[in-house]
Amino acid sequence: MVRDLLRGFLHEEWIGWLDPGTLERRAVPAAETPPDPLAETLLWRLRWQGGSAAVYLLLRPLAADDRFAAVRLWADRGLLYQHLLHYREDNREARRGRPLPLVLPVVLYGGGSPWSAPRDAFELFQPIPGPLQRHLPRIPYLVFDAAHDALPPAAGEDNLVALLCRLERSRSPQTLDPLLDRLDRLLDAAGDEALWRAWSGFIAHRFPDGTETAPC
Repeated sequence: MVRDLLRGFLHEEWIGWLDPGTLERRAVPAAETPPDPLAETLLWRLRWQGGSAAVYLLLRPLAADDRFAAVRLWADRGLLYQHLLHYREDNREARRGRPLPLVLPVVLYGGGSPWSAPRDAFELFQPIPGPLQRHLPRIPYLVFDAAHDALPPAAGEDNLVALLCRLERSRSPQTLDPLLDRLDRLLDAAGDEALWRAWSGFIAHRFPDGTETAPC
């Protein structure tokens, strides 16, 4: 899913410089665990093509437009950097002098209206004189809006994120059933138990009156 997100939906030129084959899930240092597993912030690490430097994807699912999402992601990123610094202090000899990695915050949005919140913390502060603006944080983030973003043709029919978008936009059994059939085929081909469980949880949550159509 994260590879498919990178492949077709995060529209940044430098995304192509990353190596999706190095993706690995990491634990998220968080102040608390959300009661809903579908609202859990996710952390993935990967590396640059042909390099060893790490890049982190901080993925925060949101079901409603949040004006202060930039500040919350700022806090999430701060917790991660604090965790990395503690780790380096505990392994000082092995980690001495290494620069900090890039952390890319991404909102995974599934709300009913298009995402409209400011996409940089800088936009949330009151107007101040020009010379002071350099002290304001510039914390941009990316947004994946599953219900409203255009589906890039390059994503292809086997892109699970594109399929998720189509499921979010389906409103009738005539459109839903073929999508679930395709999902079954893609999950069978993937042979990934964790991926199957994640999709089953999403289908049960998204279509509570028709969970019998969940992938199996």
